[in-house]
Amino acid sequence: MSKSPMSGALREFLAEAEEQLERVTVKLSAQDYKKPDSESIHAIYRELHSLKGNAQLFGFQALAQVAHTLESAIDSARKHNQGLSAELADQIYVGTGLLERMVKAVRDSSEADFSKDVTRLLTQITEIISRGLHGAPMPFGKDNIIPDEKRPLAPSEKGAESKAEVKPEPAPEAKVEIKDAAVEQAASPKPLESEEKAKSPSPQPADAASQETLRVQVTLLDSLMNLVGELVLVRNQVLQKSNSQSDDAEFANLSQRLDVITTELQNEIMKTRMQPIGTILTKFHRLVRDLSRDLNKEINLKLEGTETELDKTLVEAVKDPLTHIIRNSIDHGIETKEERAAKGKNKAGNVAIRAFHEGGQIVIEISDDGRGLQRQKIGNKAIERGLITAENFRKMSDRDICNLIFLPGFSTAEKVSNLSGRGVGMDVVRTNIEKIGGVVDISSVEGGGSTIRMKIPLTLAIVPALLIKTDGQSFAIPQVKLTELVRLQKSENQGENRIEHLQGQAVFRLRGNLLPLVSLESLLGLSPKGPKLVQEREETSIVVLQADAGLFGLIVDEIDDSTDIVVKSLSGFLKDLKVYSGATVLGDGSVALVLDVTGLAEHANIFNERREIAALEDGNLSNRHEEITEFLTVDVGLEGRYCIPLFVVNRLEEFPRDLLEVTGNQLVVRYRDTVLPLIDLAQTLKGSKAPATNNKEFCSVIVVQQGGRLYGIIVEQIMDIIGMTGAIDESVRDNACLLGTKIYQQHIVSVVDAFRVIHTHFPILNTKEKEGQSVRILYAEDNNFFQRQITLMLEGAGFKVTACINGEEAYQSLDNGKFDAYDIVVSDLDMPVMDGFQLVEKIRGNKAMAKLPVVALSSRAKLMTEKQVLKSGFDCYIEKSDVAGLIEAVQHYTLSKREMKRGA
Repeated sequence: MSKSPMSGALREFLAEAEEQLERVTVKLSAQDYKKPDSESIHAIYRELHSLKGNAQLFGFQALAQVAHTLESAIDSARKHNQGLSAELADQIYVGTGLLERMVKAVRDSSEADFSKDVTRLLTQITEIISRGLHGAPMPFGKDNIIPDEKRPLAPSEKGAESKAEVKPEPAPEAKVEIKDAAVEQAASPKPLESEEKAKSPSPQPADAASQETLRVQVTLLDSLMNLVGELVLVRNQVLQKSNSQSDDAEFANLSQRLDVITTELQNEIMKTRMQPIGTILTKFHRLVRDLSRDLNKEINLKLEGTETELDKTLVEAVKDPLTHIIRNSIDHGIETKEERAAKGKNKAGNVAIRAFHEGGQIVIEISDDGRGLQRQKIGNKAIERGLITAENFRKMSDRDICNLIFLPGFSTAEKVSNLSGRGVGMDVVRTNIEKIGGVVDISSVEGGGSTIRMKIPLTLAIVPALLIKTDGQSFAIPQVKLTELVRLQKSENQGENRIEHLQGQAVFRLRGNLLPLVSLESLLGLSPKGPKLVQEREETSIVVLQADAGLFGLIVDEIDDSTDIVVKSLSGFLKDLKVYSGATVLGDGSVALVLDVTGLAEHANIFNERREIAALEDGNLSNRHEEITEFLTVDVGLEGRYCIPLFVVNRLEEFPRDLLEVTGNQLVVRYRDTVLPLIDLAQTLKGSKAPATNNKEFCSVIVVQQGGRLYGIIVEQIMDIIGMTGAIDESVRDNACLLGTKIYQQHIVSVVDAFRVIHTHFPILNTKEKEGQSVRILYAEDNNFFQRQITLMLEGAGFKVTACINGEEAYQSLDNGKFDAYDIVVSDLDMPVMDGFQLVEKIRGNKAMAKLPVVALSSRAKLMTEKQVLKSGFDCYIEKSDVAGLIEAVQHYTLSKREMKRGA
C-alpha cells in the first residue's frame, strides 16, 4: 500500500468497516423470525448505511453497491416493523460474508474480482423480494431494488402526485482495484442513483466511550509488550541483587518499588492486548447456520461468556480449533431430525460454547446434546486403522478411549466429505492448542452428548514459572502445569509414603494416588556418571505435573523459586527437541530452558506404563478402603493445633501487610482484579470480628470459595498437608467455628469449620442463593463430615440437596415414585447396607429412572477406580477433593433440564 497522506485514514476506514460487519453479524444472529426485533433491524440498517457512505467516500464503488443492496433489502422490514424471513436472512449473511472478503482484499492490497458474486447476490435478493410481491403481501421502501412500477404503494405514498421511477441497472463490474483509493479522492465519487438522500438517517452521535478510544497499530503493542518483557528481566536481576545485599536498606526499598511499578505496568500493557473472545465466537452463528442447511439439520447455537477477554494472539490461535470442533459436533454429534425424533429428543439440536476464567486460565467448553461418543465404534476404528491393538483397547479407560479421536489420521466417518472423514480435524485441535500452552479434554455420555474442554493461558508473553535445578543446570516449568511440590526425606522413604517400583517404573503413593515418577536427570541424560538413585538421595524433591493424560512426578535435585519469565523461542536446530518449549534469561543473567511438560511425558512414555501398572492393581478394587481425608495444618496464633479440610481450600496466598486496607470495619486486599475480604481466624475463634494487630511483614491467607465468592482466612503460618482416617470427634467442641477434633501422631488437632467462620462475618452473602439455579441433588454419603461439608458447598453453589446415609435410603427416596423430584444423584462408593455400585446398578435396572444422571464421589485413587466406576453405570467419577469438578459435573449433566425449566 502506498504511503500517501490518506493512508492512515484508509486504515481507519478498514478497521471501522470490520467492526461494523462484526456488529451486523451479531445482530443478525440474535434475530428471532417469530418475534422480530425492530431495534436490531434498525441497527443493522444503520451499520450498512454508514458502511456504504464510507465506501463511497474512499471510492470503493463495488463495496458500496453490495452494502446498498443489503440496506435496501432490509429497508422494508425496518419501515414496517417486520422481521426478516429465513430466506432473506440467509442472503444477508451471504452479503455480509462478501463484504468481509472485499474489505480483506483491500487490506491485503490484492486484486480480486467480485463481479460474479455481486451479480449473484443481487439476483438472489431480487428473486426473494419478487416472490414476496407476487405471493404473500410484502411492502417495500422507495429505494428498493425492485422496479417502482411493480411495487405496491405504501399507505403513506397513496395520493402522491408523482413517483420517482427506479429501475435496476445491470450490475457493474465489481472488480476491486486494490490501490490506495484515498489518492483518487479528489474525483468526487458519484452516489448510487437509488440512494434516498432526503430520508437517509442522520449519523448517530458517538457515545462517550467511543470518543475516549484511540486505534493503535498491533505492531506498536507488540513492541511495548517486548519492552515490558525486557523490563521484567531487569526487574528480576535487580531483585536478585537486592536479596544478596540485605544490608543496603535504601537499595532494597528502591528494588521493591521497581517491582511494584513493573508489575502494574505489565498488567496495564497486557490489558491493551486483551480482546473479548466474542469477536470470534459470534462469527460461528453463520457457520452453524450454513452447515445446518447443508446437512438438513436444525441446530441452535448458544454462546456464554462472550465478554471473557484474552490476549489477541490467543484469540486468533483458538479460531481454527474451535471451527474444527463445531464442524465435528454438527456433522458427527448432532443427529438428524428423524433420529432425534425417534429417540424422543427435540428435533432441534443444541450446541453451546461457554468461556470463563478459572485458576488464572481461560476455559472454553463446547458441548452438544447429540449422540455422544460411541466407545465400541471408536475402538473398532482405531484397531482397524492400526492405531491400537485389541488387547490395548480392552485395558483402556473410558477417558483414554475418548481421547483416541485426537490421534492423527483417526476418523469414524464412513466416507470422506468436505466436512469430515480425513482424520485431521481433531488432531489439528490438540496440536494447535498445545502449541499455545493449553490442554484439551473431552467427556461424553453415549446418547446424551459430548463436551470438549480447552484450557489456555491468558497470555504467552510473560509466564509465571517454577525454577528448578538438576545436575547444576537451571530449568523453568510453567506454573500452569504445576499441581504440587513434594519433598521426601530419606528417613521418610519407607512405609506408606515410600517410592516403589512396579514393572521397572518408579511410582509414589501420594495420599492414596498412584503417581508415576521420572528423573529429569535420567530423562535428559545430563550426568555422564548416570542418574542418582533415589536411595542415594538424602532428600527427594518431586514436582507433580499435569500432562494431557494425567499426573506424573518429576524428580529434580533442587526446587529454586517461582518467578515471571519471558519465553524466547528456540533457534532452528533445537526446535525438534520436544521436551523444551523455549528459553528464558534468569535474574543472574544465565539462560534456562523452559520444559514442555507434555513433551516430557511423551518422551518418557509414562502413561503407557501407567496403564500397565493400573492393570496390575485392578484386582484390588473390590477391597474396602478406609477413606483418607486430607487436612491443611495451620498455626493460628493460639495455643493448640488446628487444621482445615483441604478440599475447601481454593488457594494459599501470602500478602505484604502494607497492601492490606480497611473499608468500614472490614479488612480487605486487592486480589485478581477484585476485592478479597479477609477474616482473622484467631480473632474469630476468640469471638471477635476485629482483626488483630500484627507486626509481621507478610500475612498467610487461605482462600476459600463459598456461594460463588472468594474469602481470605488469615492464619499465623501454613504448616503442612496431612492425611487422617476415621470420623471427627464432635464430643469436645467448645466453639461454633470448630467441627470437632481428631488425633494425629498422638496429638489432638482441632478441625476448623471454614464455612462457619465465613458465615460468622458474612451471613447474608454466604447464604445468598444463585439466581436461576433450581437443580435438585440426591446425595448418598455415610461419612457425617463429608456429608455436611459437601452439602454446604453444593448449597453454596445454588443447588438444592437432599442427603441420605447409604445407598438403600437413597434408592428408597427414588423408588417411592419420587425420582422426578431429583435431577441428579451424587453417591459415595463405600457405604454400609448398600454401596454406590449396588445403588447405580439398581437405578440403571429400573426403566423409570434408568436415564437419571449418577455421579460417583469418592476418596479412592482415581487411576485405580475410574475404569470400574464407569463400567458400573456411573456417568462420571469425581474425587472428593475436587469440589469444583463436582459442581461442574452437576452443571453439565443437568444442563438440558435447567434450560427446559427456563423455557417453561
